[in-house]
Amino acid sequence: MLMASAAKDHLALDRAILLWSETNEKPNNRAYAAICDALSAIRRNDTEAVSVAITEISKRKSYAYITGINLVIQATHTSDAAAFAAGMKKMLSSFRRYMFGEEFDGLIDPFAIGIYELAKAYAPSAVEEFDTTRRLPWDAEYHQWLSGVEDVQDLYELPELPNLIEEAMTNTNPMPWAKQIRETW
Repeated sequence: MLMASAAKDHLALDRAILLWSETNEKPNNRAYAAICDALSAIRRNDTEAVSVAITEISKRKSYAYITGINLVIQATHTSDAAAFAAGMKKMLSSFRRYMFGEEFDGLIDPFAIGIYELAKAYAPSAVEEFDTTRRLPWDAEYHQWLSGVEDVQDLYELPELPNLIEEAMTNTNPMPWAKQIRETW
């Protein structure tokens, strides 16, 4: 969800949310599941569902990075700009350690941009105190470019594809047999 949001790929974001809503009955990690529920609710502007997810989030212990995400979600819901900036700072300062110390993987935090974009759409006042010109792992240059993009789908030149492939790959509609296979796994 956050990667699609970071790319302003609204179609992919909505499809990821749809997939999550159809497959989250038995999550293997309740902390991450609560985050997915909150992000999905934020995208849908469902304040009640965000509150329910925040209650579940508050019951879970997490890595520092995930705690930062949880703080950002709570601050987004309450439109608390100072708390949002503090949560983003916690996310960004603990990102490299969360990515298992990998130099390359920890260089840029795309999840921070994704959650920023979701928060900005849900509660624009919540993001007002966050410094979008800060250094890595926040990607200020990408964020600046992204601010001029409404939906990345508008920038694509799509190839001519057979209908079956176009439905699955371009429109990201699930193939009719895909759900049946998932259910039998």
